[in-house]
Amino acid sequence: MKKLLAVFVFIMIISVIPQSFSQLGIGEKAYQKSLDITIGADGKVHVVHELYPNSRPTSLTTIDGEITNLKVTDLEGEKKEHGISEGEQNIVLSIFPSKTGILIEYDLSEVLKEKNGLWSWQYIYADTERSVFHFPDEVDLVFVNANPVLLQDIHKIGCHGCEVLIEYVPNEETKMQKIVWEGKEFDVGIRSVEDVKLVFDQPSKSISFDLKKENQLVTLIIPLELLWNPYTVFLDDQKILKHEFLKTESHVWISVKPKATGTVQIIGTSVVPEFSLLIPLVLGIVMVVGLQYRAKIIHR
Repeated sequence: MKKLLAVFVFIMIISVIPQSFSQLGIGEKAYQKSLDITIGADGKVHVVHELYPNSRPTSLTTIDGEITNLKVTDLEGEKKEHGISEGEQNIVLSIFPSKTGILIEYDLSEVLKEKNGLWSWQYIYADTERSVFHFPDEVDLVFVNANPVLLQDIHKIGCHGCEVLIEYVPNEETKMQKIVWEGKEFDVGIRSVEDVKLVFDQPSKSISFDLKKENQLVTLIIPLELLWNPYTVFLDDQKILKHEFLKTESHVWISVKPKATGTVQIIGTSVVPEFSLLIPLVLGIVMVVGLQYRAKIIHR
């Protein structure tokens, strides 16, 4: 009778382990080998956590958001037993000891917000040392806490921590505005979801434009022949933060994200010469030198 009772109790313990895990989320925090976050062109997000093997029960908290299509497998794709505890914004998974690595995959929704073509995500996750974000081919420029990152051929970025505001515009168009000075044309590139009209002022060595919305991201691609860097940027009369993040032999990329509306003025260190004023000056110098040289010849 005692043996039967012992077997019954053992079976009961085994049967309630997953439920206990799901309620308590027992075990130390899982040690994650990697965390990959893939963002689709439609804004859908797929997450993959890879865990190291562990001889003891561990727990993992998912990224905040609405979770669907949750899978817990080994590296070969075989399902692994686990418990689930659902919170208001995430899920705590309790993982049984495993001699192999564990993969935890799920889809996230309601995390990326789109407004006027600009996608944004306030991402917070501190349970791993590094998060890697993979972006679709349609994205070539990403802003991380307003810091521009030009993706070029590598469509991913990594962050440590990690608490960041991610912003981007898929298939972002570079609009060109011609600035004409003394009959010469200069093409300035503009990247912004809102309309931006540039005003060039040669005497003040500046390019300015008005912003009608707060926290508006604007990137300009400025020809160095027109306005040389480094630049100083003002919003009305107050100096603001700017990022000069790419410089070629001919152009500089600069981005700003003013917190308020107003007039943004980008001031360079040197500007396209005022040719009509330089010509008389040069002719005057040549005439003076010529007269001095002639006087020396006559004196001899």
